[in-house]
Amino acid sequence: MRNTLFLLLAFSGCDQAPAPTAPTGGEEDWQWHPPSRLVNIGRYSGTFASGPLDVDVTPDGRAHLVVRQGADTLATHERFDLIYGTVENGSWTEEARFSDYGWVPFASVSANSQGAHVFWSGIPHEKLGEEWPIWSSPAVFHCFVATRGCSPLPTKLIDLSERDRRRRIRGLHSGLGPQGAAHIVLQGSFDVPLITVSPDGTTLGDHRLAIRSYPNIYAVEDTVHHTFVGTPNSALYHSLIVDRQESTPQLVFARESHQAHFPAVATGPNGELHVVFYGLARTESRNTLFYQRSVDAGVTWSAPMNLQESGSLFFIAPSLFVDTDGGVHIISTFFGDAGLDASGTPVTTLVDNFYSFVKDGVPVIKAETVFQSVNALGPAFIASGDGQRGLAYLYGEDGYVYESLLSR
Repeated sequence: MRNTLFLLLAFSGCDQAPAPTAPTGGEEDWQWHPPSRLVNIGRYSGTFASGPLDVDVTPDGRAHLVVRQGADTLATHERFDLIYGTVENGSWTEEARFSDYGWVPFASVSANSQGAHVFWSGIPHEKLGEEWPIWSSPAVFHCFVATRGCSPLPTKLIDLSERDRRRRIRGLHSGLGPQGAAHIVLQGSFDVPLITVSPDGTTLGDHRLAIRSYPNIYAVEDTVHHTFVGTPNSALYHSLIVDRQESTPQLVFARESHQAHFPAVATGPNGELHVVFYGLARTESRNTLFYQRSVDAGVTWSAPMNLQESGSLFFIAPSLFVDTDGGVHIISTFFGDAGLDASGTPVTTLVDNFYSFVKDGVPVIKAETVFQSVNALGPAFIASGDGQRGLAYLYGEDGYVYESLLSR
């Protein structure tokens, strides 16, 4: 999975941000271009807002985006469509739409020149009329959408409700696998499987992992870099999975003061590993965004670097990409409680999106506010296909998906 979703497109009459900002430092002259409206998916801000859930960018510069679109609220849950679309030369194309699923809290896309693997969790549409616990997402679905080809019907990979209706998927991430396949790692109240899926939906194999929280992967072919939160004390670990065989997990981060959450991992041009994650403070209101790197394939890690503290506010899972010179570009999002609406229901609002830039283990930019012209209802995501530019995406309260380009 590459968490990125913003490509620059200058539409007439669109809302624009202040002039592009640039990191200082000679060759590191990266600039954000003003966000532009990409596609209107309507205004929906229920329990789960509409908007982008994940993005991948292929080396040809084509962005592959999965977008949740709210449909309506049923008696016990909300109904959504999941849209897979591409952005090429600033033009949005809806490639496939998967309709009538309950909740759809998580989705992931991994793409290559042949097409895109799309994964999502939710309530199967044939079970929408049944009673479900809140935020239920018991099933995982997969569809491979061929480049400029027809969209096959989705395949249901897992349905936990067949064993226990209280169980649900709590997170999923994917990455490219061998010969056009894809890997997907799942979080839930069960042994987390790493599954490899062929384009036709056939499961090529799976590997059972111990119960873990917030798993994430960066995968290329048979090599999977796996980060996760484990016990004791909600510490962060990294392991290498090759041909479904896992190495001994290595400790990345462990502090009495913070619990690790939402890790995102990527590799650099020289094989170094980079991980960013959110540290939830156990006592004080000092929730923190941390960064660490490894230059020996995850055996040892640098000391945690504090990129941003949010006080009592929370981070949404960060996203990152590594450029061709080894610079690490990170997008993170704060959100917090905005009080109660007219019915007395707590209202969650996004506070800000931040950009961080790290080079050679040194923070060039620790936290710079970006996309200020867009009043966001969802987090921003960033990704890159060639390491020469980044594409970022987010959802605005006007119902549009916005795109922005980071280039030098």
